[in-house]
This record gives sequence, structure tokens and C-alpha cells, in this order.
Amino acid sequence: MPSCGGSENGGSDAIVFHNGIVLPVDPSFSQHAALAIQGNRVLAVGDVETVRSVAGSGAREIDLDGRTVLPGFIEPHMHFALSAGLGHLPDIGPFRRPTFEDALAAIREEAARSGPDEWVMGRQFDPILLEPPRDLTTRDLDPIVPDRPAFFLNASGHIAYVNSRTLEQAGLDRSSSDPLGGELGRYENGELNGVLFGQAAWLPILLSNASVVDRMAGGFAEAGIGVGEEAAALGLTTLCDMATGGLSGAGELELYRQMYEGGRMNVRIRAYLYQPQAAAFDEAGVRPGDGDDFVRVAGFKIVSDGSNQGFTGRQREPYVGSESLGLFYVEPDDLRAMVLDRAGRGWPLAIHGNGDAAIDSILDAMDAAAAAGIDVSSLRCRIEHCSILHDDQIERMAEHGMVPSFLINHVHYWGHVMRDE
Repeated sequence: MPSCGGSENGGSDAIVFHNGIVLPVDPSFSQHAALAIQGNRVLAVGDVETVRSVAGSGAREIDLDGRTVLPGFIEPHMHFALSAGLGHLPDIGPFRRPTFEDALAAIREEAARSGPDEWVMGRQFDPILLEPPRDLTTRDLDPIVPDRPAFFLNASGHIAYVNSRTLEQAGLDRSSSDPLGGELGRYENGELNGVLFGQAAWLPILLSNASVVDRMAGGFAEAGIGVGEEAAALGLTTLCDMATGGLSGAGELELYRQMYEGGRMNVRIRAYLYQPQAAAFDEAGVRPGDGDDFVRVAGFKIVSDGSNQGFTGRQREPYVGSESLGLFYVEPDDLRAMVLDRAGRGWPLAIHGNGDAAIDSILDAMDAAAAAGIDVSSLRCRIEHCSILHDDQIERMAEHGMVPSFLINHVHYWGHVMRDE
């Protein structure tokens, strides 16, 4: 592989990396001794002498000192807006706060630190990794934060925990019905317990917090650049945002573009538009592939169920010790209509499916699209997570050219619980 960039030679702005291992990750998984680049192009990969000759005598050289050079990694599934908009909140999860009492102590610290008119907020709470597992409820939060809203996000992003003041401010009480695609947690007597299952239950409450809205409007670009710097430091050069528009509607795409002004953002974004904002994106005339090398619209994201670790992923069989099958965030008939609509317009789809029953409904929808004459295989649609998957479902996915987008962190952090329980 003497030359990759099609250039005869480099120049004074070319760079040669040598004295290490260069892995271009080609089909043969070859190894090379040197690499030359110029701007955003690879000039040559090969032995040192050949690469130097292509780069030219004026090229700058970097001694790798035995290190390895790899292409940039792609993060296939992340939530950029949540990371930028909420990443500053204190982490009360089990890796920082190993016990339930430690988490409560963190909440007390945040309540003492924040101003009297500020919400008390945190993220990463994860009851399934506690021993024993235990939710945050109003009975835990009200004594600590009795007179202002409190909001804490589960590590899965599918559940939130609030105090009674937050419920009151949102107009929710025991007479309230569950929102479509969500569920309000309750005590045995029917009173709300402050546990909100599904984005449909907690996202409107989050967006009623003026400080969150102001951060999205004012400080988002700066925070987003910080997320990009963190990603680049890990070798990630492309981030797939899996709910673009979830916090700020169709305007979120413009917020992403603003981050690249001045050349400060150093990773690419591929945006999967959040289905609940479909009307806004349609009105704005957004189409698949819109954008440039830095920010490009890649597809549409639909969330069909919750998370297995949060007991909201929709399963064929009930959870252990429960009669619950989990939640459909989108009922099967509605999902079928969404798939027919979006796929029929040529949109690649990334459909969140954790539980096996949810995956059944996704595949039924893809069957319907194919039966309607839509070439779904050409769209390379994805199922996100695929946490509980059966052989028959794998065969059906292959028939439609679907890609399973596994998140290995789910296995790393929660796999032992799913295996043992």
C-alpha cells in the first residue's frame, strides 16, 4: 500500500509517522512501519523509505517510539445533546457512590451547594448495581429536598427520579394517567412515588427547568466542544448522535453546526433524528444525507421499548419476580406506521429494541414495509441494543439487511445481573 491519497509527493506541510506500527485496518489487517499524511489525506503507508520519498524532503517527522497508529474510531451510539446539556450534573452513580446511602449523601451535598431557587439535579443513578437494588422515591428525596424541585436521571437514560415538589409543579398526582409510551411509578396505595419510566414521562419535566433550556440556548456549543475534545482524546473521530432534536427540536441541528465555527470542533457528528420531533424536521425540510463532512443527517431514530436493566424493555416473558413484561414505548401498530412512512421516504432507520418482544414488533414492521414494496435492505436499517435476541430473529434481520448495533457497555456493566437474574 505505497500510496492512499493519490498524490505524487507531499511538501512542507506533510507529516511522516515512523518507528512504530501502522494499522490501516484493511481486509488483510496488514502492518506497516510508517505513515505520511497531508492535511486530511493519507499520502502513503508502507516502509519508512517509501513513505519518506512520497512525503518529500520538507516533511515534518514524528517518532512514534513504538506506539501504534490506528484509524479514528466511530462511536455508533451516543446521546450528544444529553452529554453536552446534562454532563455537568453531579455523578451519583455506583462507580462514584457505591451504596444507596452514598448516593443520598451526594444529593445532600448538591442540595447544600445549589441556590434556594435552583433545582437539585444529578445523573447516573443505577439501582440495579446496588445491593440490594433500590429506587430513589419521594420518601427518600422529600426529607432532603422538601421545598424545590429535585430531578435525577438513571444511568440508562430511560428512568428519572423526582421529589414531591417536582410532581406538584408538573401537575401530577394519583389521578394522573400514564403518558403514551411511559409510566408513572406508584406506591401500593396508588400515590405517585416519583419514579418516572420512559422519556415520555420525564422529558417534559426536564424541559420545564429553565436552566436546562438556557444551557441549550446559550452554553451548548461550548459544552459540545468539550464533549468532542473528550471523544477525540479516546481516539473517537465520528460520533453518531442517537436522538437529535430530543432536547431542542429541529433547531438542535443548527446548534451542532455552530460548534464547528472557528474550527474548534475536532470530531464529526452523524445525526439520527428523534422520531417524536418528526413533524418539526419535516417542516424544516430535512432530508437523509443533508449536511457536510462535519455534521450530516444519517437517519431516523425510533425508540420502541425501554431498558432491560430498568425493567422497561418489552419482553416475551415477565421479569424475574414480577408479572411485568416491560413497556412498549411505541405500540406495534404505531411502529408499523412509522416504519412504513419513514422507510417509504428513503430514511435509514435506527430502532431501539432491547426486549425480545420489542424486537418482534420491529421485525413485524420491517416485514410490512417489505410487503409494501419498500426496498428496506438498501437502507441498512439498524436495531439498537438487541439485548435479548433469538436465532429466529437473527434470521429475520438478515432477510431485511438489518444491522444489530450492540452496545458492549451494556454487557460490561449489566451483563452479570442479566445472566444471574
